[in-house]
Amino acid sequence: MRSLVDDALNFLKAHQSERGLVLLKEPASGNFVVRGVFGMAPDVLATQKPVALLLEKARHEGRACLVLDADQEPIFRTMVELLDFRSALCIPMVRESGEVIGVLYGDSERAAGVYSHSSLHRGEELCGELAERWNGTPAAALPPPPPKPPIAAVIAAVLALTAIGWGLARPASRPAPIPTAAPPLVTPQTARPETIAESFLREIRAHHFADAHRLLSFRLQEELPLSAFERRCVEWSQDDTNRWELQYRRVRVQESGDTFARFVVEPRQPDRAAWTWKLARQSDGWRIDEMPEGPFSRP
Repeated sequence: MRSLVDDALNFLKAHQSERGLVLLKEPASGNFVVRGVFGMAPDVLATQKPVALLLEKARHEGRACLVLDADQEPIFRTMVELLDFRSALCIPMVRESGEVIGVLYGDSERAAGVYSHSSLHRGEELCGELAERWNGTPAAALPPPPPKPPIAAVIAAVLALTAIGWGLARPASRPAPIPTAAPPLVTPQTARPETIAESFLREIRAHHFADAHRLLSFRLQEELPLSAFERRCVEWSQDDTNRWELQYRRVRVQESGDTFARFVVEPRQPDRAAWTWKLARQSDGWRIDEMPEGPFSRP
C-alpha cells in the first residue's frame, strides 16, 4: 500500500512539514510499525519524548493533536529542553469501529503557527479516507519498513541525546532547514485575522487570560474589563466538558474584508453550538470586536 503512505507523506509536505512519520498497525501482531518517514530517523518514537507523547495519545486515545506553539503548550512544560519542534500535527487513522489502525505525524522547527485548525480538519478528512482504504488492503500489500539509518546518523543521534541529558536547551547544532525565503515576521500588529482568532483560543486553552484579553478591541476591553473577563473564563473552564471540547474548536473564515472579518468557531461535537465572532482592524492590528456567542462574551 505504497500509495497510501505516499499520500500521507505528501499531505505533510504540502503543509510545510519539515519532518513526517506514518505509523500503520500490523494485522498479525497488532504492533504499530513505521511505514514512511522523512526528515527524521525511523526510531524517533523511542528517542524523542515529545514526539512519542503525541503519538501515544493518537494511538491509545484516538485523539488528534494540534500544536500551534510547543514553547507555550502546558503539556510540554516539563520537557522544554527536549523540544526540537515549534509546530506539530498528529492525527490517528480510525476505522468506523473506532479502532486506530495508523497515525499521521508532522512537525516543523521553523516557526510557531505552521499548522492551523484548517490543517487539522483536512488531515482528519484524509486520515478517514486512508483508514477506509486500509480496511480493504491485505497484509501482504504492506510496503517493507524503511531501511535503518547509516551508522553515522545513529552515532550523531546518540551524541545529541547525550547533550540533551546534560541540560542543553535547544542545541544550536541541530540541522538547519532547507534554505528558503525568510517568512515575514508575524506580530500582533501584522497578523492576519484568522491568526488572531486562533491565538486567542490558544491563550484561553493555556489559561493566559491577560494575553487573550489584549487581543480584544479597545471597545470590547472597555465593555469587558480584564477582571470580569478572567472571572468568566475561569468559571467556564471549571467544567471538564467545556475545557475538553475547547481543545478541538476550529476557526473558519465566514466573511473577510479590509476592515472587518467574521469567523465561525466550530465545535467537534455535533451537540455543541458554533460561535460567531467578528474581528475589526484597528490602529494596532486585527482584534476581536464582537463575541455575542461563546463563554467569553459579555455576561
